Amino acid sequence: QVRHPRYFPVSGSYSCSFDDLAVHATDAVPQDIMQTLLAYDYANSVEYREDFLYGFSALLYTKDGVACWNEAKEQANGSIRSGVLSQYHHDVVSHLDIRTNFFNMKYRYLLLPMYICNYAYKGKTYPFYVNGRNGKTKGKSPVSALKVGLTVLAGIAALALIGVLAYFLG
Repeated sequence: QVRHPRYFPVSGSYSCSFDDLAVHATDAVPQDIMQTLLAYDYANSVEYREDFLYGFSALLYTKDGVACWNEAKEQANGSIRSGVLSQYHHDVVSHLDIRTNFFNMKYRYLLLPMYICNYAYKGKTYPFYVNGRNGKTKGKSPVSALKVGLTVLAGIAALALIGVLAYFLG
């Protein structure tokens, strides 16, 4: 097979709007965890009251507004890039120049209910996180290499048994 690339210039404008780009302002929770658990109903958020945190502690922000705004722009620009490229059939993009304009921006600083927990098992600590609004969880659990190995061997043995039975009965 020989590839015959086809090059073509594209220009134009692309317009889209974003509502509630979520950027976490703390480094205490890993990025992949936050992306998984950041499904909150922002439209129904309520004003903060002190009794929300009775018995709990809260993480304060560790990133300033400028850093958060830069992350939000990266999210928006990535989405815009995907939106532009989805309009064309392509295998490779050699050059894409996107210039964005942002306007009507609003910021909200929200305390979102997320529970950060750790449990210890056989001398190791395993963190897990719970979205306090919808109960979604994310974390690591201990894995027994012995049990995984025995399960794989049992699966191989079952497949071998099925193969032998199929050979003799077929």
